[in-house]
Amino acid sequence: MGEIAMKNIILGCMLVICIVIIFYKTVLQVPDRILLSNGIVPVYKSINHALAANQPPKLAELKANQRVRLLKCVDVKHYYIYKIELDDGTIGFINEGDFTILRGDQATHC
Repeated sequence: MGEIAMKNIILGCMLVICIVIIFYKTVLQVPDRILLSNGIVPVYKSINHALAANQPPKLAELKANQRVRLLKCVDVKHYYIYKIELDDGTIGFINEGDFTILRGDQATHC
């Protein structure tokens, strides 16, 4: 096989991969889940801090109507701890407060 034919095959494969990625991103990908605070919601720096009974210092507090990206719902037997990403990129954990989980603009659950 010639060098030009090999370059054409590689170019064709790259084109197909790009098309598949674009299709996935625009059509098949499920929108991110968002945690929308309905009031003041405390954010802790770890799961252990979120679970602590003595209420360790908070990493941050979400204000009413603040939206943050929900990264993961961690099942801890009787309820969930929510792993979130704050606007500045900091990772935090929520276990209490008045909030709603959204996918797109629809309320959802983990």
